[in-house]
Amino acid sequence: MTGAAWGPVVCGAVGGRWAHGARAILDAMDVVTSDPQILGGTPCFAGTRVPVQSLFEHLRRGYTVDYFLDQFPSVTREKVERVLELANERVQERRAAG
Repeated sequence: MTGAAWGPVVCGAVGGRWAHGARAILDAMDVVTSDPQILGGTPCFAGTRVPVQSLFEHLRRGYTVDYFLDQFPSVTREKVERVLELANERVQERRAAG
């Protein structure tokens, strides 16, 4: 499905959190897309063929965001920062859910 949001950022409708989940989906669609015609549906930074996972792999290996951006000039700093914010929000939600 073209323009599908990155699945892990979806919050459920449980406990009145649907509004937050809907906002997260809309926010994610601006920075992450998944299209079966692009890298088999791998979540990529919107408007690019750069998998989001590549950011996390670079960070895990000790590279900086600046290095990542130098390697992938089609990705903007704003998109990287938003992906990191969404990932952090998801971790906090999972932590709160226990």
